[in-house]
Amino acid sequence: MRVNIIYFGLVRNKIGKKKESFELNDGSSLSDLFHDLSKKYGESIKNIFKYDKSSDIVGKKILLIFFKK
Repeated sequence: MRVNIIYFGLVRNKIGKKKESFELNDGSSLSDLFHDLSKKYGESIKNIFKYDKSSDIVGKKILLIFFKK
């Protein structure tokens, strides 16, 4: 499944992109997306997301995600 992501604020500054498309496996969760983005962009982005694989809770609203079939 392809998702379109629009970045804001600190995330946009760290990544250096306004938006991007990202390919996920069917059935992926938002947590899976944060995990993949953390792998792609490294520890600094992981700390912004406050990503924790054991939790589905993300503390800040920092991006918009559009799912398309």
